[in-house]
Amino acid sequence: MSRSAKLLLAPRPLDIGDTAGFEKSDIFQAKAPGERLANIVGDLAGHAVIVLDGPWGSGKSVFARQWAGLLRQRGHAVVYFDAFEHDHLDDAFFPLFGHLLKASDSSGPRLKDSKASLVRTATPLVRAMPRIVADAALRTGTGGLLSLADLQQHVRDARSAETDDIEAFVEESLEQAATQVECVDGFRDALAAAVANTGDGEQGKAPLVFVIDELDRCRPSYALNVLERVKHLFTVDGICFVLVTHLEGLAAMVKRAYGLEKADQYLDKFFQLRFDIRRILSRGPETSHTRYLRHLAELMGLSWNHGQNPTMTINSLVQVHDLTFRSQERLMLNLALLKRSKGGFPNEIHRALSAGLCVMRTLAPELYHDAARERLGYRDAMAFLKFDQWPGVGEETIDRIKRYWTFSAADGEEHLTAEERANWSSATFYSGRREMAEICADIDLLWQE
Repeated sequence: MSRSAKLLLAPRPLDIGDTAGFEKSDIFQAKAPGERLANIVGDLAGHAVIVLDGPWGSGKSVFARQWAGLLRQRGHAVVYFDAFEHDHLDDAFFPLFGHLLKASDSSGPRLKDSKASLVRTATPLVRAMPRIVADAALRTGTGGLLSLADLQQHVRDARSAETDDIEAFVEESLEQAATQVECVDGFRDALAAAVANTGDGEQGKAPLVFVIDELDRCRPSYALNVLERVKHLFTVDGICFVLVTHLEGLAAMVKRAYGLEKADQYLDKFFQLRFDIRRILSRGPETSHTRYLRHLAELMGLSWNHGQNPTMTINSLVQVHDLTFRSQERLMLNLALLKRSKGGFPNEIHRALSAGLCVMRTLAPELYHDAARERLGYRDAMAFLKFDQWPGVGEETIDRIKRYWTFSAADGEEHLTAEERANWSSATFYSGRREMAEICADIDLLWQE
């Protein structure tokens, strides 16, 4: 990168149009698995809920937007819902329903013509919703042991024992319950009728795909409310829901909210299929980590050659420590800034250490502070670097990089053979420790908290 070249502090968001699919933005080469997943959805009958699972920052949203475009190219009606944008609300029904109505204008005549019917059946449902919400919260919060009917029984027991009062109370309760069930059933029937045949007419095609993204970034109560609303109000024949989330994070939400030890079993009732985004994006000889690092290197003007430092070092450490894409962005940015601030990497040891220290500062700050003070222990450094797990790196290359870290460890000289000690003077080790401390000082200038 020349000194005059401009440097982006963060990669620009990929420009993924509603119908673009994987064209011009397929940095993970995910079109083929996306097509296979689209084939599965196209063959589904009835209703289905699929989870696109992966940790935060693992590329789920990018793939989901690309895949939604591919589905639209194939004639599917697609509703894309960013749950995080709406988690300031108390109830997810309203934004879910609103997105469905908005999509109805461009999702085929059947759904568009049913818009008035959907609004009409939703109106009494909304009126009854406070009691429905209360009943669901009671049942869930008490593990199904207590419902509104149970509370009504307690109220009835506490009331006057006069027959007329009890009969009137029971009659009122039954009427309210019947109204609630009727409202829910009416809405679901109208929704099923609306989505029937909304696709382009291909036999077996699921007419409507409802993608719910960013669920793992929402407030726990809102994320769980989305799940409950999908299951109880929107799960009808003709709709395939795709939940883009991290199941492990959702399970933690359930455990905190409801006190359930086996939260994963609670979540199992919400979906039928699960796909791991990391498996989808890692195909062939390269992983998704390597593909994204190459993309970032091109954006930031860093040469990409797996056989050279620091590219090889950062690529290997990102893989063995399984860093998210957002962490990769920060690491590559700081590597690019470090290179620019020094006018390049001055020498081989600098190239060998810079990437590793950037990663160490993020994942093991205690070790990094030891390195900055020339106190990093050899065994601690080797345990962090995990040289034995570096993918596709030859033994000779590993030995060369390990030597530079040995030079720089506070006790590195102790771990050499007698022959190795004879070949390297104490001054070499002092120089290595000082070089590491200087690199840390340069990195710290870039990471001002």
